[in-house]
Amino acid sequence: MINIFNNSKTMWIISFLAAIVLWTYVVSEQNPKISDNITKIPVKLMNVETLEGKGLVISDPQEYTVDIRVYGRRNQLYKIQRSQLDIQADLSQLDSKGTHHVPITVAGLPDDVEINNKNPDSIKITLDQIVQQERNIKVNITGKPADGMAYLSYVANPSKVTIEGPEKLLNNIRDVVALIDITNKNQEVTQSLPLKALDSDGREVSNVTISPSTVDVTIPIGPTKTVDVNSEIIGNLPNGFVITNVENTPAKILIGATTQQLKDIEAIATEKINVSGYSRSFEKKVKLLLPQGVEVINGEAAIIVKITIEPIINREFDIETLNVINLKEELTIQEDLMNLPIKLTLRGPKTQIESLKDGDVVINLDAKNLQEGQHNITLKADVPEGITVESIEPAVVKVHIQGQAE
Repeated sequence: MINIFNNSKTMWIISFLAAIVLWTYVVSEQNPKISDNITKIPVKLMNVETLEGKGLVISDPQEYTVDIRVYGRRNQLYKIQRSQLDIQADLSQLDSKGTHHVPITVAGLPDDVEINNKNPDSIKITLDQIVQQERNIKVNITGKPADGMAYLSYVANPSKVTIEGPEKLLNNIRDVVALIDITNKNQEVTQSLPLKALDSDGREVSNVTISPSTVDVTIPIGPTKTVDVNSEIIGNLPNGFVITNVENTPAKILIGATTQQLKDIEAIATEKINVSGYSRSFEKKVKLLLPQGVEVINGEAAIIVKITIEPIINREFDIETLNVINLKEELTIQEDLMNLPIKLTLRGPKTQIESLKDGDVVINLDAKNLQEGQHNITLKADVPEGITVESIEPAVVKVHIQGQAE
């Protein structure tokens, strides 16, 4: 019988197999395969610069991250360092505006380490067209100048800028503004100011380019004065109508200018208001005719003018008592004349005529410089302003003046 243990070759084979079994045992028991999570790994966006050549831009730039689950030997997983991982999303194939899903690639892992899961598997990139727009510059002025002073129209140089960026963002921009504070200033202010793009809520819109990025602003500051506003009305109303009232809102305005200019201004006129053909009341917004260098402070260079138009009507009054005036104390007039029925016809604006009461109309018999005897006296009516006398019947009365009985 052959003793295999005395054969050196056989013993070598047995030893080798035993070593393999032992190594397999040690590896599986002491360095097993395991899974591990690596979270929030930054994703590098590759070839972003190629977008600009296509007229595209990322409309919502942000930091992208990915979580991966890896599988391998424990000692290999322990060797993985986050800084060595190369996580990429290649944008070179994107060539149109809209939303794209770009696959995420992972490099930098040991060869025998596998990726079991990747979350997300791709990132969502939204591209927009790069556009340019020209916008006017708006200067927002804060603070109040010194007492008795006001700021006039500012001068911005340049007055327009070019904004560039994603079309969607540019469409959200309401104003391109510069901010300047004039608190307690009493003379002209000149400053170079940075520009900002603001949306309709007053929030700054980022990721857009403003060119140029600054503006030179000059704000004149001068004295103020409160003056009346005079409406200038031209034209003729149709026959039988009259203007009864003109109301300006506001009736006074605060203006600013140089000291010399304000000295010579007592009122500001409006542009001409033509009333030709109007037979009803109306109101109209009209511009103020401001001299050069004069501005309205804290208001618009226009006012509302309300013009009241009424028809002209006639109305008859029966007057039962004459009012004798200027009769000498020693003289008297026959009593029956005092109660002489008189018919009075007045003409005027409808509202005013209809509002007249009996006591508003008086017929006067003027006995000034008259002596005793018979006299023919023309009667006169005392009526409110704006009312005309059409007729008095009788127009002339015969009176007998005599001395008072002792």
